[in-house]
Amino acid sequence: MGVHSNIKEVVGSFSSEIGVEAPNFNDNGICYITIDDCVITLEASELDNKLYISAVVCEGDSVHNESVLKAALAGNMFWIETKGATLMYDEATNRIFMCYNENPETLDLESFKNILGNFVECAKEWTEKLQEATKV
Repeated sequence: MGVHSNIKEVVGSFSSEIGVEAPNFNDNGICYITIDDCVITLEASELDNKLYISAVVCEGDSVHNESVLKAALAGNMFWIETKGATLMYDEATNRIFMCYNENPETLDLESFKNILGNFVECAKEWTEKLQEATKV
């Protein structure tokens, strides 16, 4: 089974289980799913055989706040506070993203639910942390 077809199958099963319509992957292998007001980007990459998961955790003028940038950099240390994800700044969009990747060949519904649940929880926590950092 190819990367795209396995991911589509798992995402489709996940969507059915939570009672939403399965998202459509575009020609680049990208789709979006919203969970608890957190917009998640899923990208199935045939190039390097990875599933990339990302979410915006900070955007706008707050991104350039020194306390926000320090908090994001400190959070990346050993990936403990980010549960294995990485916080990164994208200059083109002026946003800080939380990013994670997984091997899609071994991905099944249970592992996807676990990964996505942890990712959403952590992304929401980091959105709050970075908002708090703007107040420092």
